[in-house]
Amino acid sequence: MSRCIPNQSLGKALGFAIWLLFGVPTTARADVGGDIPPEQALETWNTDPVLLLNLLVIVWLYRRGELDQLGRTNQFPTKMLHQRLAFAGGVLAIVLALVTPLDVLSEQLVSGHMLQHLLLMMVAAPLFVLGASARMMFFGLPRFWRRRINWWRRYRFGRQLSAASKNPLFAWSVQALILWLWHLPRFYEVALTHLAIHDLQHLSFFLSALLFWRVLLDLDRRRRLSWGASVIYLFTTLLHTMALGVFMALSPQVWYPAYEQRSLAWGLTPLEDQQIAGFLMWMPGAMMYGLVGAILLAYRLQQPRFESQGV
Repeated sequence: MSRCIPNQSLGKALGFAIWLLFGVPTTARADVGGDIPPEQALETWNTDPVLLLNLLVIVWLYRRGELDQLGRTNQFPTKMLHQRLAFAGGVLAIVLALVTPLDVLSEQLVSGHMLQHLLLMMVAAPLFVLGASARMMFFGLPRFWRRRINWWRRYRFGRQLSAASKNPLFAWSVQALILWLWHLPRFYEVALTHLAIHDLQHLSFFLSALLFWRVLLDLDRRRRLSWGASVIYLFTTLLHTMALGVFMALSPQVWYPAYEQRSLAWGLTPLEDQQIAGFLMWMPGAMMYGLVGAILLAYRLQQPRFESQGV
């Protein structure tokens, strides 16, 4: 048995999930992991109970939503299996970024921090969208909350923001702005030394990526972008992401002095560490957008053949 969810509720449920994961104060490691020796850092996991509880709540809500959508029967359509696998992959990516030793490594190396952000923006976010996480978590909420989740749409600003979130140019612009803004040395350094700003940085990266991928990979056919428009937005995102990576990798100056002493403990000069971070964004990071664009384009080129076969 299937039911429809109001379009405006998707954003609210997704916002609730984001708040659970990032909005509750946690013992983030801003400017703390830098004091841990390298050999110990590789064995140090983030066991912050609040973060782990948030992850468990998200998984629990998703499972409740699945049961609600299935009408509490044993039937399990293939589509929902694919969504579950995507959601599980998104949760795994968040665990890799925020729970494993990579979290401590991100406080010692710019390249570690870059890998953490790439996991959140280019792996976890699109998988959450493909996993229909907002829909499932919305139906996983108690009915009392479902009826009240749209309260902010009573205000004009809320309605305007909801409409803007479905605009592909707005989503593209927000992600580009967030990406470039946080990599400016002044903002990046502040995030390393202030807990609340460090959490805000992670939140904005993840949220802007969710906004971008939700527009491009929207499961609702009525609002889905044309294949050509999707490829254009992905290609232009690839270009500006690659440009940022190139600037970072080829810069003769160190952008983030806070890492200077920490990188030496790993046998890297600060500039070498920055170059690795730049190459991570330049190659695997930017290429992710190119790969998705190529898949969409190849699928579009195959459409006439599928249609002629009645598929």
